[in-house]
Amino acid sequence: SPPSSGRDDASETNCSRCAQPIFECTCFETILSLSGENLPVSELNDMLKRMDMKLDSLVQTQGQLQSSPTYQRSHLSPPPSSKPQTPATVSSVSLEPPPTPLPASPLFFDTGRIREEIASAQKHAIDPQHLLAWPCSTLKLSKRELRYPTELEINRPKISKQLPQPVNTGQSAMGESFLSQVPMSQLHRLTQLYFSHFHPSCLILDENHFYSSVLNQAININFAESMDTCVVLLVCALGAVAARFLGFDEWGTESKENTGFTFFSLAQDMLRDLETADWASVQCLVLSGLFYTSKLRPYDAWRCIHRACCSVLILVRLQDRLDAHEVQLLWITYLQESQLLAEYDFPSSGLGKVAGSFLLPISPDTATDPRLAQYQFYFLSLITVRKIGNRILYYMYRRDKQQNNDFRSPLNSPAFDRPSMFLSASRSRIEELNRQLEEWREGLPDCLEFPAYSSSQDVSTGPFEPRPAEERLRGHLMACYYHIKSILYRPFIYRALHYDYTSTMLSEDDLEGARIAVRSSFLSTYHSGLFHEPLPLVLNPLSSWRSLFELEVQIAFCKKHDRTNFALPREWRMTRRLRQRVAADASHSCPTVWRDSEVLSRV
Repeated sequence: SPPSSGRDDASETNCSRCAQPIFECTCFETILSLSGENLPVSELNDMLKRMDMKLDSLVQTQGQLQSSPTYQRSHLSPPPSSKPQTPATVSSVSLEPPPTPLPASPLFFDTGRIREEIASAQKHAIDPQHLLAWPCSTLKLSKRELRYPTELEINRPKISKQLPQPVNTGQSAMGESFLSQVPMSQLHRLTQLYFSHFHPSCLILDENHFYSSVLNQAININFAESMDTCVVLLVCALGAVAARFLGFDEWGTESKENTGFTFFSLAQDMLRDLETADWASVQCLVLSGLFYTSKLRPYDAWRCIHRACCSVLILVRLQDRLDAHEVQLLWITYLQESQLLAEYDFPSSGLGKVAGSFLLPISPDTATDPRLAQYQFYFLSLITVRKIGNRILYYMYRRDKQQNNDFRSPLNSPAFDRPSMFLSASRSRIEELNRQLEEWREGLPDCLEFPAYSSSQDVSTGPFEPRPAEERLRGHLMACYYHIKSILYRPFIYRALHYDYTSTMLSEDDLEGARIAVRSSFLSTYHSGLFHEPLPLVLNPLSSWRSLFELEVQIAFCKKHDRTNFALPREWRMTRRLRQRVAADASHSCPTVWRDSEVLSRV
């Protein structure tokens, strides 16, 4: 270590928020600000572990309290009240923690708790369609019917292999020679559109390497079958999607459904012959999944991403070390799978079991191109906010069998077994998780920062105008932030909708928590870009649509009774017009959107 200068360095070695030594603190602001100062990734991981330990300690302390006879006697729930309460007569009552302590979780980054999130029943407590299982819902669906998104997607027709070629090429020849006949100006336009629109949020390729090596090599062999040609075809397919919706005339006459499929189909033919367990194949599979996602085909996207994850699992066990881009691909693949599994009941590859044993992608240094540094910081921020979302699922919506049968449950009835977790959420746990979410936000670099939640935040819904990459990335992080906050505060809106069934009354904090839950859901939809951009151009388009569906269900519940109108966001009337517009554009091409729209018409 460098020699001491003899001056007081406490300000450099202690956290400004908690006054703890830097490498003992758990403040997210400190973690992310130091990551921008080339903090060794191993130390960054250690700090993330300590945040987990803090939550585990909180859970264990609550568990010890709950096991005491005094606590058990004082927290037995009286019979449900036969009279509904009104918000004007409520008194302060805390949300109580679960009656049994949660087991301590493993400490390494993104551990078995992620497997809980993507593979077991508690994640469905926050799935959009499972809001329909709440007692206040007048539309009753069976457990099987609530799984309709997955069932619809796996049974949709396959894509026809007899696709019309792009009308703008003026060529009749198809096959490997097709790409060589596309004018070079259009080829460069398509690749540039890929790197300006899809690349910033998902750094699958190295842009400089693509232009200096991959594209040149494909041109040199006249686009004959090779992994380089396959990558170029996939990049052009995604570029064509962006071109179609950004108004470029040469792609304006091709139908939205077929845009890019000619390039994509040729790439898939090559990939069937060339794919193996190597990083080049992983790149092509993730690009293929990204294309299917833009086409609102989540099952096809999952099939590609699942294959990529399995290849990564093979490669990480065979290699002694991974280079920086391979680490990047590992985390991209994992995040892509996690996003799909968060929405659909598809099997996990198991990559989450090993992802925690690998370091985060390296933070950009001061010599990095500022534009690329922003993209990398976005990706690191996305990984970290995903971790906070996983913590919320694990610490708030995890259900033990003992809890389901506990006689102390405030609603000891089969109809309330599943939602009872919303009534037993610990207020202290909500506050701690919200603190970590806010510190994540405060620690974002200047190029991505945004203000905290505010009930007075104004929104506007002007006509579609393409947003610069930095605005799209910031908007997506804001959408993630508000989506997580809406899930975190969901127990409050549940209590507001069902408080006349319980013996407890609502405090002012309960009422404000319900407002935060629903308005955060609205702001998540707004900042996703859904109000301003065509659905295929939105980052994670189906997730954004399902967030809108989730918001519309909550609005429908709140509108049914005067006593819950207080939770409606002031812009709630805007959402119906948005839903109608998106559904009109996407229902014919995505059965999930069609079915969600049909459900909303009946709620």
